[in-house]
Amino acid sequence: MKKSNRGFMLVETLVATTIIVSALLFIYIQYSTITNNYMESFSYNTTNGLYAAYNIKNYILEDGYETLVSEIGSHDFLDITNCQTTYFDNEDYCSSLVINSNIVKLLFTYENVDNINYGVNDKFKKFINRIVFDDTGEYRLLIQFKDNTFATILLSK
Repeated sequence: MKKSNRGFMLVETLVATTIIVSALLFIYIQYSTITNNYMESFSYNTTNGLYAAYNIKNYILEDGYETLVSEIGSHDFLDITNCQTTYFDNEDYCSSLVINSNIVKLLFTYENVDNINYGVNDKFKKFINRIVFDDTGEYRLLIQFKDNTFATILLSK
C-alpha cells in the first residue's frame, strides 16, 4: 500500500508561502522606513533654510543679541517672529528678513531644546526632537518656513 503525498505537499506549500510572505513583509517595512527618513531629510535644514537662518543669525548678532540673551533668562524661549522693538533697534530690516525668507515661526532658545513646550505644530515638534544637543552652552534659532521646512542654527558671539 502506498500512502498519499497530498498532506506533505500541502504542508510544504504553506511553509514556503509563510517564509516568502515574511521576507516580503520585512523588505517592505525596511523600504518604508528608509523612504520616510529620506523624505524627512528634504524638510530639515535645507540649503535655503540654512541660508535664511544664517542671514537672520548675522542680523541678530549685530542688533539685539544682548537683549535677547537677557530676556531669555526668565523664559524657555522667545518668539521673535514679529521683530518686536523690545528686542531689535531696526525692526523694519528684521521684518523684511522674516517676510522675504517666508518664515512662519522664528524662535530664540537655549541650545538644549529637550523638554521645552514650544506650542508649535506636530511637524515642528518632530523636527525639534531630532536636534542633537552639543553641550556648548550657546543659544539657538528654530525656524519654520511656509513650505513646511525647518531649520536651526546656533548663535554664538
